[in-house]
Amino acid sequence: MRFLCLHGKGMNAEVLRSQMARICEFFTPDHEFIFVNGPVPREPMAGIALKTRQSDERFFGFTPDDPALCGQIIDSVSNFMASAKPFDGIIGFSEGACVAATIMIADEQLPQPVFRLKCGIFFCGLSPIDIQSCSDGKEEPRFLNYDEDGVMLRVPTAHIWSTEGGEFANMGKGLVTVSDEGLREESIHQLGHEIPGSRSDEGLEDAIRAIERTIERAK
Repeated sequence: MRFLCLHGKGMNAEVLRSQMARICEFFTPDHEFIFVNGPVPREPMAGIALKTRQSDERFFGFTPDDPALCGQIIDSVSNFMASAKPFDGIIGFSEGACVAATIMIADEQLPQPVFRLKCGIFFCGLSPIDIQSCSDGKEEPRFLNYDEDGVMLRVPTAHIWSTEGGEFANMGKGLVTVSDEGLREESIHQLGHEIPGSRSDEGLEDAIRAIERTIERAK
């Protein structure tokens, strides 16, 4: 299977590649991971440090400060996907998971879906955005939620998130609720806002199990 991989705010493709290194070791060679940078320049997220830091290294995000531009950013990522397709699924961390889920939901709602993604794998995923709210003049976009929107993602999904992490605690819980209960897997850890395996083996086995079940469902 072929996956598009979207990093978090204030990170970049190489940071996510490093964070996911242990996770990727468990995939068979026939799986391919395409890591891309977000289109919005950002200051590096606190605590981000690569083993080999380049002096000209840049960090990015996927959502702009101006909500009116959110739709354009989603279109930018979608255009990349169209030029590099096919993709079987999207893997996203934090803000990247928000963009991934937003694109997947928008594609599912089309009379004839363009990407027909088979699954989503989300680490500490921010809830998806209601694209319509980005063009109604509001200061902030509206995030989809189960109480108002119900189930929006109807493909196999894996949700790996944490109950810890200060202001980021429980990020991912909202995304879980708008995903089909019969098609989703959850792995909840106490590592904070990070990907299991990026610092230690804690939570790694359970996360791998959730991902494997999701991929099996998507085949």
